[in-house]
Amino acid sequence: MLENCAKLSVVAFEPIEAELPIINPNKLSTDQKYLFNICKGISRGDISSSLSLRVTTANRILRLYVVAIEPLMELKTLPKYVIKVYSSSWFEI
Repeated sequence: MLENCAKLSVVAFEPIEAELPIINPNKLSTDQKYLFNICKGISRGDISSSLSLRVTTANRILRLYVVAIEPLMELKTLPKYVIKVYSSSWFEI
């Protein structure tokens, strides 16, 4: 399912609260920008369907979360980890 999540449409999803740092986007790689933007969108509860799609696993997990009509518990747990732990530590480096 991760391989095909880029083809699915964004659906209504439950926001995941996150405290993301203030970052100059010009200092981020393309994948980092995508990760930051999708984390920001999920924390706000609003994702643009035109948000570019990347191939990293973390980004795919977040994309799969926002396209799942009825996400399983695992699909709620993984995005929480990506947003609260993985991305937060990634942007602090």
